[in-house]
Amino acid sequence: MKEKLNCSTCNAIVEITMLKCDYCGNNFRVNGKSAALLKLKDVLEEMLINFEPKEVISCINSSVYKEHPIIKFRLSKAEMLICLFDSQNIDSQKFCDIINRISQDTFDYKAEFINYISLLLPSLHISLYPEDYANILAFLRNRNLDHDSNLSNKLTEQVLISELGVKFMKEYLFYTNEKNYINNLDFLKKKEYLEKRYNLKLTNLKF
Repeated sequence: MKEKLNCSTCNAIVEITMLKCDYCGNNFRVNGKSAALLKLKDVLEEMLINFEPKEVISCINSSVYKEHPIIKFRLSKAEMLICLFDSQNIDSQKFCDIINRISQDTFDYKAEFINYISLLLPSLHISLYPEDYANILAFLRNRNLDHDSNLSNKLTEQVLISELGVKFMKEYLFYTNEKNYINNLDFLKKKEYLEKRYNLKLTNLKF
């Protein structure tokens, strides 16, 4: 993702991966407001890695850079973490609102954020109910936000965990993993049962 900011010396737009401003030669990574913004970005990223979304939001709200796209992107990440893991039930309205806000920024941020959510799902610690699942899928399709269907597929896995139960999904994933295959009648019967139940539920979920 190509994140950009204004050089603190000449105000030119530069990519944050550059070592210095191509226009004035300023080392914007260590000098001026641009350096302060990048330092804040790094602090927020560390908080996100440590799973501290509430601290991220508090830090951003007290920052003079809270309206900058680089910082707003980290805010959206923190908000999504809370949406997914705080209540342990995905609220489709909150979920879609967060994506909608980040979608108003550049395409790079929108695509990167969809990828970020995809990496968080599925989780055994989250519930997603069919109604919320349907609402989110409709939102993604209407706004053409999931081109490769990666997030939609992850959401499908998530709702199946909620509908079929954690124990079932663990068994299903084990028995359908080729590495665990055993040419044994009991194993094959169990595998067939799990696949039939899984596929039936999957068929009923299609919208």
